[in-house]
Amino acid sequence: MSALIEVRGVLRRFSGDLVGLGPIDLGVREGEFLAIVGPSGCGKSTLLHLLAGLDAPTEGEIQFEGARLAGPGPALGVVFQHYTCLPWLTARQNVALALRWRGLPGADCERNAQRYIDLVGLGPFSDAWPATLSGGMQQRVAIARALANQPRALLMDEPFGALDAQTRSRLQLELLRIFAEMGCTTVFVTHDIDEAVFLADRVVVLTPRPGRIHAEIPVTLPRPRTLGTRLGPDFSTLRARVAAALEEAVYTMSNGED
Repeated sequence: MSALIEVRGVLRRFSGDLVGLGPIDLGVREGEFLAIVGPSGCGKSTLLHLLAGLDAPTEGEIQFEGARLAGPGPALGVVFQHYTCLPWLTARQNVALALRWRGLPGADCERNAQRYIDLVGLGPFSDAWPATLSGGMQQRVAIARALANQPRALLMDEPFGALDAQTRSRLQLELLRIFAEMGCTTVFVTHDIDEAVFLADRVVVLTPRPGRIHAEIPVTLPRPRTLGTRLGPDFSTLRARVAAALEEAVYTMSNGED
């Protein structure tokens, strides 16, 4: 698979000489599900914002589809941790709004919005107001809105982090189903090692700030994956590898090693 996204020598410096991230070199292959894990404050969200064009690197560059990434666009779908539904629009209208920004006719917007509402399993709630939807449902609306533009890459910043364990597990399965159906390149930031291993084709482990790549671990679990996947010995082995790499990254940085 060719690289859809290429991160080349990217470093993000904040006020003064504070380096929050990098330098980092990373390629994201087309059709890949890549998970990024690391300790709090290591720059996971910063990296995702850079990939989305919502922030710019201090040094280095990011290439998307072979060209320098200049900013956000419809080819990059973004889902944040906190729900971003507009409260004065129904679920379907929230999704249709993203299509209207692209200049699609009203009828096409509504028809396509309904398609993606159905895709995330919210068909019966198309006309519901966000205030009447649970947190998990609102996050499904956000995912449907991101997918409605048929992005080349879906970038997700801890989208299930604020949900209870049962809802989170259910949405992980929904995301796997959607990924299998659409094959959309996905970059997924999470604190949860189990979640990363369950969802991804490859897990990138970042060091504490400044976040750098400490390890890249391929996930060889076959797809499709089910809840039973978590019970197998291969899952346990991979989870242990990621956990060990994360612990090693923290230890290395805390002891001043590079």
